[in-house]
Amino acid sequence: ERDLGIATLNQTRVAMGMIAYTSFSQITNDPALAAALQTVYGSVDNLDLFVGGLAETAMGNSMVGPTFQAIIAKQFEVLRDGDPLFYLNQQFTPAMMQQIKATTLSDLIMRDTDTTIMQQNAFVATERHLSNVASPNASAPQLVIGIDDAAATIAGTASVDNTIVAGAGLHQILTGGGTHDTFVFIGGGHTDTVANFQIGVDKLDFEGLSKAFTFRDVTLGKDASGATIVRVADNTVTLTGISPSQLSAANFQFNQNNPALLAQEQKAWTG
Repeated sequence: ERDLGIATLNQTRVAMGMIAYTSFSQITNDPALAAALQTVYGSVDNLDLFVGGLAETAMGNSMVGPTFQAIIAKQFEVLRDGDPLFYLNQQFTPAMMQQIKATTLSDLIMRDTDTTIMQQNAFVATERHLSNVASPNASAPQLVIGIDDAAATIAGTASVDNTIVAGAGLHQILTGGGTHDTFVFIGGGHTDTVANFQIGVDKLDFEGLSKAFTFRDVTLGKDASGATIVRVADNTVTLTGISPSQLSAANFQFNQNNPALLAQEQKAWTG
């Protein structure tokens, strides 16, 4: 690196407004690695940028430490600001901007391929499996595809994010219990029950509807036990332990993989 004129790790950190390291133990929580760097470089001020950046303990769930994270963030920032075609630089209307911001990579994959359902975040590795097949990794986020048997139980996994897709069978029971659950109903004719729905956390996602829908088009009622009855088109979903007054637009999404209908829905909300 030095023959190319690249600054040291500490010089780079100071140039980016970060605090210089004073010891190798600040760079990594691996004592053996810190000792090896000490042996090779002697002083932390001599540590090369690339070697030091790779040695840094990763931040959170990322694969890089704070210095590389700052460099990557700065690079993307200048690329964004210098690109006249970047969407924030395009002067789109507020309605179009809302539609763009509401679009995820998962949405684009479903719109442009024959994939009909996938996890909410395409960047998160998710175990995709049928509801009657045990997950190969229960500690990972789950995408559970419901079988079509009547009265089947379509269950997510506790303590992870679940995308739980109802099958075509009538009177199915969908259970979540995860940190965040999305219950997906594709098409019409569903008469299902959702157990342990978490207000403010979980969502009901209705896909494949024949027209644009918003929360204003949702009909809410109660059954004899006090459970909430949700009617969307010809779908009837019962939420146990939930009262209608607890539900709001934040608990619903519609036609995420249909850009034309989604645009109509967003226009209906924005006027």
